[in-house]
Amino acid sequence: MTHDETYFIYKRMRLSIVYFSFVLVACAGARNPAQPANSPTMATVDAACHVAQLDFDQVQKACAIHGHPTRVPDGLRLALVPDKLTVVSGQAIDVTLRMTNETDHKLSVDIPYGCQIFEVGAYQGEERVDFFTECGGICGGGAIRIVLDPKGYTEKTVQFSAQRRVIESKDGKCIEIAPTDLPAGQYLLKMQTPFRETVAGTEKATYQDTFIHAAGSLKVVDSSNK
Repeated sequence: MTHDETYFIYKRMRLSIVYFSFVLVACAGARNPAQPANSPTMATVDAACHVAQLDFDQVQKACAIHGHPTRVPDGLRLALVPDKLTVVSGQAIDVTLRMTNETDHKLSVDIPYGCQIFEVGAYQGEERVDFFTECGGICGGGAIRIVLDPKGYTEKTVQFSAQRRVIESKDGKCIEIAPTDLPAGQYLLKMQTPFRETVAGTEKATYQDTFIHAAGSLKVVDSSNK
């Protein structure tokens, strides 16, 4: 085989490799066309997690992802429903956080859960009056990923007891004192949401950022006035 023949075969082999690589890239692009900004998240969402309305607890396992701090997606409204509640002193009441997609397009939402997330407290001014503790703790957590349809929402309901609970630290042990009934009166009710405030212009939240709370009013009445 002459030098020219060898060089000709070498060029054809290189052209074949280049062509084959181009075909592979084109096919990959056809299977994964350019998507909107939210699409990488949406592509990983199970059908059970992509609905108009869903209950948070019902999809907690099916929609699980690796948890991380997150900011509120643009267009997601956080609110207690209803935001005005009445409870008898010493008794419990359901408190519901509704997370609503107020946009005209599908909205991908990552919702962490764990320590203190969805915790409800009664406040007078800036002071929480229903719970005090001298102890820390360790607890697990996680997150779910869902896609809400336009105007769709998900809800998380927790119970709030109109009591004062105190946990003291004595001799290295955490001891809970017998709870007392929360006095009758008007309170600010706040639920800690899964989302954190972030500095304007930043995309990601961090563990140092402050949690956002959804607020409403709570009227506590004496059992004789119920």
